[in-house]
Amino acid sequence: MTLTQNSSKQFSEEVRVPSYLCGPDDQLRLDGVARLLQEAAWQHAERLGFAFTEEEISLFWVLHRIRVHFHRPPQWNDLVTVTTWPSGMERLYALREVRIDGDDGEPLVDLSSAWIILDAVRRRPVRPERHLPADRILEERLLSLPTGKTTALPEEIVNAQLAEREWHRVRPSDTDRNRHVNNGRYLQWLYDEAPDILADAREGIASFLSETHVGQTYCVADDPGRGIAEVWTRDAEGALAVACRFNLDGE
Repeated sequence: MTLTQNSSKQFSEEVRVPSYLCGPDDQLRLDGVARLLQEAAWQHAERLGFAFTEEEISLFWVLHRIRVHFHRPPQWNDLVTVTTWPSGMERLYALREVRIDGDDGEPLVDLSSAWIILDAVRRRPVRPERHLPADRILEERLLSLPTGKTTALPEEIVNAQLAEREWHRVRPSDTDRNRHVNNGRYLQWLYDEAPDILADAREGIASFLSETHVGQTYCVADDPGRGIAEVWTRDAEGALAVACRFNLDGE
């Protein structure tokens, strides 16, 4: 990775698209884009002084939602420029944009995201204006990003599929430095279990709704006709929760 720009409002770096973020067709997938987002967001937040990594371990960022639009999927070994910037605040959400361009300036991917600052002790959200200076915000949005509820699968579909489909164990390699399942991993699970929805997705919204830890199990429910796929988790006591939802139609 090569740093190409680092201002108070934007951060850019050149990235050679690695094979491990691509699918069998050598195209960068949604889970790969999510991982590039997380790294670029951390790099920029660290430079701006609110990454919450070592100095303020009582706080950490939680990705709540992303909306993505592929103009053209980047290919393995393409040299691309990833540019990100904080784009505003909405209630408890801090908004951030990511744009991926080809080495000739061709727009490849637009992504808008919503984040929450979480108190690690109380597990409660912290208002973003306490940590995100207004003079570091570039009020330029790439995509419309609703932060309210998205359309869920009907209960009868979820109940039937969770009863008949395979449940998988959450493994240590599924988790990140915050000891919960990484957002990119949820999207990988959806690619594995709901390919009719995710395989050729060029635009949609992914919402990350609850934490998942080692020791739990997960199962995917989906409805290709509605364009909705959900990751459901089950803890040791059998309690169920929806951890991630993807809406292909963006609603």
